[in-house]
Amino acid sequence: MVHLAVLAGGLTLGAAGLVVWAFWPRDEGAEDAETRVLKPQQGGVQSLTVPLLLFASVTAFMPSEVSGEQSVRIEGQHLQMESLPSAEMKKMSPGSSASWVVDTWSVAPDDGTIELSIMSGPAQSDATLPLVFAVTNCAVQLELPLDSGCPDGSPWETREFKTADLNAVKERKIVAFSASAKQRVVITGHLVADSAKAVHDASATILLSASGSGETISTSPDDTPNIPSTPKEENKALPPTGVENVLLLSVIGLVTLALGTLLARRSKVPGDIDA
Repeated sequence: MVHLAVLAGGLTLGAAGLVVWAFWPRDEGAEDAETRVLKPQQGGVQSLTVPLLLFASVTAFMPSEVSGEQSVRIEGQHLQMESLPSAEMKKMSPGSSASWVVDTWSVAPDDGTIELSIMSGPAQSDATLPLVFAVTNCAVQLELPLDSGCPDGSPWETREFKTADLNAVKERKIVAFSASAKQRVVITGHLVADSAKAVHDASATILLSASGSGETISTSPDDTPNIPSTPKEENKALPPTGVENVLLLSVIGLVTLALGTLLARRSKVPGDIDA
């Protein structure tokens, strides 16, 4: 954010220079009456153009919010999972669908087998909830982004589970694969369209677990990114809203200055015309 502060200062100084240049007194002695009568109109256009152009430039440099979901990393001693949380799964309505993507791999030095299973979360799911999960798994390359799904040509398999099939004590096996590979699981939940009454006050939670290399780790669609805070000694950036406030106040000040100068110039117009 430091570079934005420098940018704000540069824009403010540059805009101030433009305003001073625009309203610096000119020698009007050599100009005829017609030119002098038209000058207030030209000045008005000029005074409004400078702050408006500045406002457009400042707006273009305003920091924007990052869109999209951020992945969550679940790390065991050897097993690794990366999940792309699904906010849509938390607010599903009858007839809607939502997907959740998870990659699983191992960093163990020795080869072995990893087993993936799906189950209900700690809170028991409502067995009457008409929610169906289509679970697709496929092998992927390590560098393939989570949001790209299963690549073309990669062998994949899909299984369907109902809410009643999943509970906290029964694990439903999805796939077992070599620890030297990376497996992607795409879980798509679909809520039956004619289920308004059944959905009322009902809920379901699911977990995807990975077992292998002597350990078990798991993740759910509700997991949130763990974003580490920047150490204080290294955090030299301004607060996110600080620069925006400085830029906004600068723009307001310059617009006010421009309008005030414009009104002052117009108040002198009748005297100049009579002369």
